[in-house]
Amino acid sequence: MDEFDPKTLTEEKSLSQIAWRCRVLPWNWFNVTVTVCTALAAILYASFSNRPHSSFADWDRLIASNGFALGAQVLGFLIAGFTIFATLTKPSLFRRMAVKIHKQTGLTYLKYNFYAFVQVFIHYITFTIASLLVVLLGTPKGPGSEVLEYVCSNTDSGKSFVSRFIFCLMLTWFIYVLVLLKSFVFNIYHVLKDAPRFQAAVATYIFAGLRREELLWLSSYWLPAPARVDWSKRLAVRSRD
Repeated sequence: MDEFDPKTLTEEKSLSQIAWRCRVLPWNWFNVTVTVCTALAAILYASFSNRPHSSFADWDRLIASNGFALGAQVLGFLIAGFTIFATLTKPSLFRRMAVKIHKQTGLTYLKYNFYAFVQVFIHYITFTIASLLVVLLGTPKGPGSEVLEYVCSNTDSGKSFVSRFIFCLMLTWFIYVLVLLKSFVFNIYHVLKDAPRFQAAVATYIFAGLRREELLWLSSYWLPAPARVDWSKRLAVRSRD
């Protein structure tokens, strides 16, 4: 049987390390498609629009203001959803997930599921911080506006490029965190179904050709104490047959 090493649970020492390791998670093609289409539409509009840079600057502030409000509110929902997963999942299931390897990523199923949750947290935290910086620094006569005015004092092309670039970036990021919320809800639903699924899998092993010791080992992970005693009796009867 697989050995459980508790040290692997605390390998990451910072949120940045977790963010770096999240890169092995598979991409959701719906999220990627929606994000890429949004980015292309924003770039095309910003490239061919005749609006002055002040209009794009106003849109930048509007997107950032709404983005900060969204991020601040959704983070509470994310914490609640993660708490549901952490409290309703049995420790025995966590332990089994900590030794079973997810073939596509090479991570344990425990880290695979936790990384999927934390990845959403990271995106919302960074997006909320970025939105707050745009709101604070990008206000008229604010620090960001003053720096941009000083650097690009002799030309409007620099101001136009910066305001249009921020418009494309913030709008694309805004849409991405929205579709990422869909994945978070699905992940909650999926992981809450893991426990009954694995318990049902153990039940089917009763009729398989596994050794009695293996069945007892599996039942010790998934079954409550009364059912475990009942299964032990059934296995004892089976071993005498």
